[in-house]
Amino acid sequence: MFKPTGESGGSGVVIGPAADERRLLELAAAVRREPGQWIAQEVVHLSTVPTVGADGTLAARHVDLRPFAIVGEEIRIVPGGLTASRSSRGR
Repeated sequence: MFKPTGESGGSGVVIGPAADERRLLELAAAVRREPGQWIAQEVVHLSTVPTVGADGTLAARHVDLRPFAIVGEEIRIVPGGLTASRSSRGR
């Protein structure tokens, strides 16, 4: 997976195994032009958890956990974190 460093919310992300050949060639050219503008990350398969929907039914949702890191003289991970639930039909 390649992510542009200046974007957020999944904008511009290219997931290699899901991309077609044309998109991969475009990505390779973009990375060669500006390698500092991209970060590569291993594709992570998210776990699912049962989640209560608005209508009260349970459905599996993909979940990722994001820790809070405080950066100062040293980096500290604080207790707790953020979680994001993803619909099984996409984002």
